Amino acid sequence: MYNIPSQIILRRLMNKKILVSVLILNWNGKEHLNECISSLIEGCGRDDVEFVVVDNSSSDGSVEFVRDRFSFDERVKVLSLDKNYGWSGGNNRGIKKSIEQGSKYIFLLNNDTKVEKGCIEKLIEFSETYPEAGAVAPKILLYDQPFLINSIGLECSIIGSAWDRGIGRVDTPRWNKIEEVAGVCGAGMWLKSDALKIIGLLPEEFEIYLDDLDLCLRMWMNGFKVLTCPEAVVHHKFSMTWKTSVEREKRKYYLNTRNRFWLIERNFPKKELLKILMYILFGEAKAIGNSIKKLELWRVKAHIKSWAEALRY
Repeated sequence: MYNIPSQIILRRLMNKKILVSVLILNWNGKEHLNECISSLIEGCGRDDVEFVVVDNSSSDGSVEFVRDRFSFDERVKVLSLDKNYGWSGGNNRGIKKSIEQGSKYIFLLNNDTKVEKGCIEKLIEFSETYPEAGAVAPKILLYDQPFLINSIGLECSIIGSAWDRGIGRVDTPRWNKIEEVAGVCGAGMWLKSDALKIIGLLPEEFEIYLDDLDLCLRMWMNGFKVLTCPEAVVHHKFSMTWKTSVEREKRKYYLNTRNRFWLIERNFPKKELLKILMYILFGEAKAIGNSIKKLELWRVKAHIKSWAEALRY
């Protein structure tokens, strides 16, 4: 048998082109990483796919854990950031590096997820079949109740309110159709690099929430489609990160409220804004009324602060 010199093997590895960069955003989520990364390694046998933990300056030993635990697989890498850039900012730094190295596809994945076997291969095949798709939504199921849907794309209203399509519904064949959707849930978001080069990246000022929808709306406005790929399945521990404290729940409410206004300002035709102003005011009045009725005055403060941010923006 002919033995290939080690330097030639090394050169081939260095020159190997990456087709897909799976970006696993992490901030102090060490307890989730083993299952997430293990599912990727076991579920994808391709050597042109990399699994990159984009770490937002964790203090729980996440980086050391990944490097020690998965040193046996060269596809597992770590991009260690100097500070916490949030969901948008952290992912953007991973996306930029992936595009620079020539990755054709980018798969944003929450650290509290696991993928089913063949998930990535199915997304690759889907994207090659539908090249007009700038973003693709896999079927995301609830981790603890895998017969229920977490998300298979995003829908939104005319006043910027958004929700996961199919959330809480039983996973039946009705959800197995390839369909056009407004957006893709950031917990599992498949993106085409060539589309990102045209439309730009995630809006970092959003921090988290509705930034995924903003990106997808810009996909539509620039001639790309956003489609569902039900055959590719992800399991997600829904809202695991934000259930840790009351303060974080309040922060989540504020970000959703503020970002909804920013989403409208960034994407809705300005000449049409007056036509929906009545609906926006009605929605805000209803939310404020319900908050006062429940004596949740912190919600009222969140809305007032969001109005100020909307005017400033």
